[in-house]
Amino acid sequence: GGAVFADERHSGRVGTRQFRAPEIVLGLEWDETSDLWSAACIISMLYVGQRPFSVHEDMEHLALMERLMDVEVPRSMVKQAMANEDLEGIFFDEDGRLAWPSRAPE
Repeated sequence: GGAVFADERHSGRVGTRQFRAPEIVLGLEWDETSDLWSAACIISMLYVGQRPFSVHEDMEHLALMERLMDVEVPRSMVKQAMANEDLEGIFFDEDGRLAWPSRAPE
């Protein structure tokens, strides 16, 4: 199972890809609030009849989050992600904006 203590922060990939919170997609530390994101995605899916994010890779996922919510990935998260040496396949431009679709995988 994926049970963890609420007072601890964790890292790594967890959850179903289409329901992952931005911090998980970016490979940042996460806590129980990422479960709220996942629950909101499931509630949206039940209401609308389709997944809010039908994606197969991380940059596309972040781009759809920005588009759906009409807000960019927060600069604080971008800064943390860019400092993560293990981050692969997600690129930001010199202004800290998601480099989509210019650097999207083919």
